[in-house]
Amino acid sequence: NSISAVPSAPLTITVTANDSDGRIERVETYVDGVLFATDLTFPYTAEWTPVAVGSYQVSALAYDDKNNVVASPVNTILISAPPAVSITSPANGVSVSAGSSINIVASASDSDGSVTSVQFFAGGEFVAEDFTAPYSATWIPVEPSDDPTVSLIAIAVDNLGLSTASAGIGVSVQGSGGTGGGASVGTPPTVSLTALAGG
Repeated sequence: NSISAVPSAPLTITVTANDSDGRIERVETYVDGVLFATDLTFPYTAEWTPVAVGSYQVSALAYDDKNNVVASPVNTILISAPPAVSITSPANGVSVSAGSSINIVASASDSDGSVTSVQFFAGGEFVAEDFTAPYSATWIPVEPSDDPTVSLIAIAVDNLGLSTASAGIGVSVQGSGGTGGGASVGTPPTVSLTALAGG
């Protein structure tokens, strides 16, 4: 079996051990053949925090009260670097008009794998997902009801399922009349004279 994780993220390793005619005295957990934890009581767990990218072999030894010892199958833990992602357009702090088409562009990469998709969000709402570079999405902002500032983020996912969210980009959504956030500018009324009567 194998799992994937990222550096500096603690992993809890759980070992199942039992003895049909006695009791388990202790369980030892090893990473790449080096003992790093011993547990004397059930449930048998060990917390390990990988510090570097790479492939690690994890195994355990169970000892019973009759000095018998048995080794577990070896499990592989692949520690992978998560993808990197940033929004390159629009720029932070720019103003955009409600109802207009805004092209959101993101740059994404993965140092030890590949980027499989980039998802785009505006104000926490899903906008679109792009599976090929260059990664982009079309967003049509609506009239702001209160705060005109909307945060745009992109989330990159790599081939191992690891994901990273970009820093937020704040844009100010202006009303369709270009006068800023707040109440809708709307369409002005029309008026004409339809009849005149003399006195």
